[in-house]
Amino acid sequence: MICRIIISTALTFIFSASFVTARAQDFEVYTRVYDESAAAGDAKATSGRKSPIARSLTMFHAGKAYDYIEAIGEVVVIDFDPAMPHYMLLSTRRELATSVHFEEVKNTLQVAARVADESIQRMETQGELQNPEAIGLHRFQRAPAFEETFDAKSRRLTLSSPFLRYDVACQEPVEPAFVDAYLRYADAICRLNYILYPSLVYPESRLALNEALRLRKTLPTEVRLRLNLTNPVSLRAEHKITWKLDRTDRRNIGEWETMLNSKRIRRVTLHEYQQEVLGALAKNQR
Repeated sequence: MICRIIISTALTFIFSASFVTARAQDFEVYTRVYDESAAAGDAKATSGRKSPIARSLTMFHAGKAYDYIEAIGEVVVIDFDPAMPHYMLLSTRRELATSVHFEEVKNTLQVAARVADESIQRMETQGELQNPEAIGLHRFQRAPAFEETFDAKSRRLTLSSPFLRYDVACQEPVEPAFVDAYLRYADAICRLNYILYPSLVYPESRLALNEALRLRKTLPTEVRLRLNLTNPVSLRAEHKITWKLDRTDRRNIGEWETMLNSKRIRRVTLHEYQQEVLGALAKNQR
């Protein structure tokens, strides 16, 4: 997925429900993200030989998604329990954890959007707008409207606009339920990631792409994002899907669940987690 980057996811008959659910939730997606912004025309970069700027492994099991970034030792567990859907963030290296409900994240995003709207309106009133293209991108993403095309033969999906564009290579799932599981996760993680790692791409834009994929019952294997700015931003995410979990995956999930229930793990608020974990990351990147 293109979130969590840059320096910034109904089953059929009752009889078969448990079997389909187990299969739908026992798969993984390995993601590599490349920044191609400064390398337009560079054959090495565009051919995929450039080093990725981010890697993650997302595992689906028993109604949860486990999003693991080994480079920073962080796991985001998304529990889709209908009664109380929530996120759990675990820093394995710092033995630190926090949790936040879906509604809290949505409310935080709404407040952030309202503050941005008010700030832009105030600058307009005072004649202080200094970056009109960023303002245009902001306004578009508050209610994105893309021109959408889909080539069924090549399975290529395009969402285009004057501000940003998605080009997506798609893959048929082995079961329709895989699409529901993955896109339910994709919706949830892009909202959380915008709070953790604010960027130029708002959740609404990615949510529009997810909905287009959902309507076509297909999964992305490659997503290219281009922001049409004076200094264009171009990102590419490769998704390798494996339709099962292996012994190592299951062992890791067991270890993370044990840590989350351990008394040795410090429990903090989301703000405290951001300060300690993300603050340390920022310091290391200097």
